Amino acid sequence: MYSTRRAVYLKMIKRLCFSLVVILFAAVAAQVVFAEASKEEIEALTPFKYAMRSDRDINLAEFALIIGKSVYPETKVKEQLGKIDWMADEIKKILGKTNEPAKVIEAINRYLYKEQKMVSESMGKDELLERFMLPKVLDTMKGNCLGSSTLYWALAERFDLSMQAVVIPRHVFLQYADGNGISHFIEATSDGVNVPKEEYVKKTKSLIGEDIPKYSIGDEIKFRFISKQQFIGLILYNRGIYYLKRKQYDEGLSDFNWALILDPENHEAYKSRGAIYLEKKDASKALDDFQKALKLEPNCPSTYLNIGLSMAMLDRLDEAIRDFNEAIRLAPDYADAYHNRGAAYSKKELWDKALDNFKSALSFAPDNASVYYDRAVVYHQMGEIDKSIDDYTKSCELNPYYPEVYSNRGTLYARQEKWDKAITDYQKAIELVPLFPDPYRNLAIVYYKTKEYKLSLDNINKYLELISDDHADRKQISDMKDELVRLLNK
Repeated sequence: MYSTRRAVYLKMIKRLCFSLVVILFAAVAAQVVFAEASKEEIEALTPFKYAMRSDRDINLAEFALIIGKSVYPETKVKEQLGKIDWMADEIKKILGKTNEPAKVIEAINRYLYKEQKMVSESMGKDELLERFMLPKVLDTMKGNCLGSSTLYWALAERFDLSMQAVVIPRHVFLQYADGNGISHFIEATSDGVNVPKEEYVKKTKSLIGEDIPKYSIGDEIKFRFISKQQFIGLILYNRGIYYLKRKQYDEGLSDFNWALILDPENHEAYKSRGAIYLEKKDASKALDDFQKALKLEPNCPSTYLNIGLSMAMLDRLDEAIRDFNEAIRLAPDYADAYHNRGAAYSKKELWDKALDNFKSALSFAPDNASVYYDRAVVYHQMGEIDKSIDDYTKSCELNPYYPEVYSNRGTLYARQEKWDKAITDYQKAIELVPLFPDPYRNLAIVYYKTKEYKLSLDNINKYLELISDDHADRKQISDMKDELVRLLNK
């Protein structure tokens, strides 16, 4: 039979906020803008200056509030600090004269979870920032693992507790040493209970392949103990993830830069910054970041995948294939690795190897529209037009917002002289992306072949408007325009 405390552990484990984002990605550090903070606050509290300080000299609450103020300008830092100090005074009333660490923890737990009724909420898409930015956590008494731990630590630092944070995949919690030199874990998302390490390991392993992508971590569950300085970096890292998900790449890049200044051991920050560099088509910087991440976290399949993507972008295809091979060795059912290895073989015009890899990718991820698209391109190159059309059709069924699919399928229909189907596909591509040049050119050609010269001319004019003056097609299409003008003026 489980004890009462054991039952609490299990209840906590079910509620754990495994919500720190791990993703499939050194620039000059840009300054973090603290909206409406005073010049003195900014100069005193920039992350770079904090990197030069010891934990004892860092006021976590103050800095976390100023980070929050940069997102929520209405935040009144001094008032919020006063609120935290008032909360600490209320905890002192519970404590009485004792300052024994275990008693302090009990008092904080009673105050936060019984009297203030603080609750845990995971990082939902819409309230991601609210759940870990300290100003909002204070306002609502709701936080995810990062937000709850920030408030908890902000209170604990007012009692001079010796504390660290602990990072595991998708989660962060706290640790303190009692007066006897024994370490205890504090689960801030579940009433501050002391959860044994094996419970965290057990729960994390149970989530791998479900809530946690199995390819986002290496071959073991690592506990990374971080200082207050590194914890500030973790807040900035998570804000960077928020920006990355919303394609605000410059803002995300700035946060990842600062996160790595404060915590050069954060392999996830290297991966995430590398992802932004890939989006910006800066493959050399991406490669450098992914290789740094791999040194910190060896044997991570997703890192090998991203190194391979960087190599492919640099047209170093043999090296890319080598890295995709390593990702597959570590994770034999890694669909993305098969897909991208197939794409690399396709660029090398090794069609049979490309097809074999796309087949493997689809066996593990049958609803991946991009794999069908890439296989359709290979079939097209091999002259297997019907197979190519079938795969383009499957791709647009899975993702109807992919303009290249319609444009390419339209071209195959045109080759078969199925003009109506070709026109429908080109028009769909234009509907999705009105500034996509290729469908206008292709429509012009179809209308020319069907003797719809006015419609052909209209589309040629639009195409010429969208392409650059030095575009390779400009002269040929301009000559076609002259021919159409001549035909219309007969």
